[in-house]
Amino acid sequence: MSVPMDAEMMMKREDWKQRQYDMKKKISYTDSFTLSDPRSDKNLMYVGGLDISFVKDTNNAVACFVVCQYPSLKHVETIYHPCIMTEPYMPGFLGFREVEHLKIVVNKFFEKYPGKQKNTVIMVDGNGILHYRGVGSATHLGVEMGISTFGVAKELLVIDGMDADLISQRVERELNSRALPFKSFPLVGKSGQTHGLVMRSARSQPPIYISIGHCISLATAQKLTIHCIEEDQRLPKPVFMADGLSREVILKKKFDFTPKKPEPKPVEPIPILPKLKTNPYGMLFTKGSANQSPGERTYAQVATQSKKPNSSPVLSKSTTTSTNATSTQIETPKPVPITTPPSHWLCNNCDVMVDNTNGVTLSCPFCFRQPPTYASVAASSSSSSSSSPSPSSSSKTKVKGSNDWMCFCGAVNGALNDLCIICYTRKPQ
Repeated sequence: MSVPMDAEMMMKREDWKQRQYDMKKKISYTDSFTLSDPRSDKNLMYVGGLDISFVKDTNNAVACFVVCQYPSLKHVETIYHPCIMTEPYMPGFLGFREVEHLKIVVNKFFEKYPGKQKNTVIMVDGNGILHYRGVGSATHLGVEMGISTFGVAKELLVIDGMDADLISQRVERELNSRALPFKSFPLVGKSGQTHGLVMRSARSQPPIYISIGHCISLATAQKLTIHCIEEDQRLPKPVFMADGLSREVILKKKFDFTPKKPEPKPVEPIPILPKLKTNPYGMLFTKGSANQSPGERTYAQVATQSKKPNSSPVLSKSTTTSTNATSTQIETPKPVPITTPPSHWLCNNCDVMVDNTNGVTLSCPFCFRQPPTYASVAASSSSSSSSSPSPSSSSKTKVKGSNDWMCFCGAVNGALNDLCIICYTRKPQ
C-alpha cells in the first residue's frame, strides 16, 4: 500500500529530528587545532569557505569550496561540484538537503592534500548550533566528517525564546555605523545558553551571525572571522569568494545539469544450446538419466561421435569360377563410426516409418526401437561376412546365413522390408 506524500514527509521529518538529536550529543565546543604554534602538527594551515548557489526556480545547484592559507589568506584551491537536490526543502533540515553535496567538494580537497584535516577550519554559509535543535548545516557537516567547522549566516534565526525586535533594536543602538569595527554581542536564549554572536563586519553592511559548528570555540570562531574579513567586506574572504564564484558559474552556464543517460550495457550473446534427444512423448534424455532406454545413445555420445568422418561398408563384386556359378562376394566391411541417424527410417518390428527431420534421435513410437546407424550396418555386415560364400547362392544382393538383404548403399535390411531403411531403394527380387 502506497504511503500518502504528507504522511511520508512526516515520517522523514521525525527520522531527521532523531538524527539531529543524536548528532547534537557529539558536538565538541573546544578547539581541535592551534593558531600560533608552528611546531604542532595541529597548527592551523588552511581556512575554507563553503556555499551553494541555485539555478533559479530549479533544484539544480553548484557547491563551491574555496581554500586559503592561514594566516596569509593566499588563495590555494577552488573546487566546484554541480548537483541536483533530491531531498525536499524543509525549514530546520537544510543539512539533509545540502550536506551530502558539500562533503563531495571537501573530500576532493582532502584527497589532493591528504592528512590536512586537523590543520583546516571550514566556514559554512549558514548556521551551526544557532538552530532549532542545535544542528545547522555547519554542525551537521562537522560532526559527520569529524572536522572543525563554524557557521557564518547573513540572516538571524530566532530560537530559544529570542526576541527579534529586541535584537534588532540592540543592533541599531550598539552596532550602528558609528560603532567600532567588529563590535559584537552574544545571542543568549531564554534557557541561558549562548547560541552565537552578532557582529558588524563592515560599516555600510548589515551584521553577520556567527555560531559554533564542531571542534571549535565561539571565541576562536570570532577571531578567525575577523582575521579573514577584508576591507568593506561583509563576509570572510573564503565564504565571500565561494558565494561569488558559485553564482558566477551559474550565470555563465558552465555546467550542464541535463541528466546523462546511462550507457547501455553490452548484450551478451545467448549461447545456442545443442538439441537434446527426445522420445516421442517429449522426455529429454541426458547422460546418466534414469529414464534412458537400454542401448540408447546420450547427446554427449552423439555429439562426440558425430565429429568423426562418415564411412560406409564397401560392396565389391568378385567373380569366382566354381561349378560354373557366379556369385557376389561381400567384403568384410571396415569398422565405421556412429553417425547421425537418417531423417526417415522404417522400423522392422512394427513396419512403421519414423520421421526424424527435426534432427533429434527419435525412437520408434510403438516398440521404442532405436533408429539404424551405419555402425549397426557395419556390425551386421561383419557378422554375415564371417562365413565363406557358397557357390550355389543366388546372384542377388543378399546376406548369407539369414533372410536379410543388403542394399547397394551398404544398409542391412530385414526380410520383411521391401524398401531400404537408408535410401528407400526397393528390395531386389
